Amino acid sequence: YLSPDERAGLTIVSPAAGRVSLVASVSLLPGANYGVRVEGPGRTSARYTLPANGGLVEIPLTLTRGLNRLTIKPAATSPKRISATTKIMTFGGLSVTPVQ
Repeated sequence: YLSPDERAGLTIVSPAAGRVSLVASVSLLPGANYGVRVEGPGRTSARYTLPANGGLVEIPLTLTRGLNRLTIKPAATSPKRISATTKIMTFGGLSVTPVQ
């Protein structure tokens, strides 16, 4: 589980530069809309909105050849106030698929 103050680190080793999708099964705490901020190679950063009921999500990424160190940080996108320590989401079953 991740709270708004936590970050999850992820390292992807890529044989070549290119576009991929990070596929994950996401569970969310009910009551607000959520997104994630993904920070990647070269200080790139993007924010993605997650489906209200969670489920399987695909987050588009651009990887460089070699080690790609990513950080995933949850973010509430609705006006509901959430404690910084409340566990709001889980990411599981992570996989990477190439984008054609």
